[in-house]
Amino acid sequence: MANINKTPILFYVRGNSMNDGSRKSLIEGDVLTCEEIDIQSVEEDRLYVIQSNGDTFVRRVTLCDNDQLTAMPLNASYEECKLNKSDVQHIYLIVMRQCTTVIDIE
Repeated sequence: MANINKTPILFYVRGNSMNDGSRKSLIEGDVLTCEEIDIQSVEEDRLYVIQSNGDTFVRRVTLCDNDQLTAMPLNASYEECKLNKSDVQHIYLIVMRQCTTVIDIE
């Protein structure tokens, strides 16, 4: 993994893989403020933005051992993924979420 940059970074949520209808859901358009962390600092049952093999996605890490991460979407329509830690270029801890507000006007 590259050097850790402690400058906060913003990500905009796209898609619905982290939307299970609960208040924990991340909705398309939400803004995530994140800090890059060392992969050895990853804790289970927390949400992270992960950059691996050219993809960037948000997942809840459910298992973290010496060599692998198991990452789950909140939306049951999507499958878990197992990642080799060596394939993770960057991992970011979500420190703040700005929710999208949708107001229907008729």
